[in-house]
Amino acid sequence: EALVECARPPVRLVVFGSGPDVEALVRQGAAVGWHVVVVGTRSAAELRAQFGGAAEWVSLVHAEEAARRVALTPRTAAVVATHGYARDRALTAALLQSPAPYVGVIGSRRRFRDLLGDLAEEAPRGGSARGRLFGPAGLDLGAETPDEIALAVVAEAHAVLAGRSARPLRGLRRRVARR
Repeated sequence: EALVECARPPVRLVVFGSGPDVEALVRQGAAVGWHVVVVGTRSAAELRAQFGGAAEWVSLVHAEEAARRVALTPRTAAVVATHGYARDRALTAALLQSPAPYVGVIGSRRRFRDLLGDLAEEAPRGGSARGRLFGPAGLDLGAETPDEIALAVVAEAHAVLAGRSARPLRGLRRRVARR
């Protein structure tokens, strides 16, 4: 007999921004055991003071540095929440060049449509990368508060990383384990 256990590194949740929604994302990501990284324009010490629940803090001035300064892997969920349109657009374009399977953008549907239009103009052949782009980020849970939005975003990212549908369990057929 042998016992085989596969130990995978935790999912990395990389959040770009520094508002109240980022605080909630840090709490929610940490609560599910993810390695949370906060990326902002302030110094790492200032980010650490504001987001003590994160595991890493990265000061980033230019969006183009994101892939070089932050480890973005196939087990990374990246969330853009700077709430500055030009910065969100630049970060999203850079993140779509990474292997991260989930790139979420927090904001309104209209703003996301505008972002998609701008990204299509900048890189019209990036259709496959845009399949990894989620916006407005999060599942339709009726979320309104930062904590509710964070729950919806982390749940959506978890489903994407796990290759699941995020449909209610009630409607799914039960799988029977066979030996």
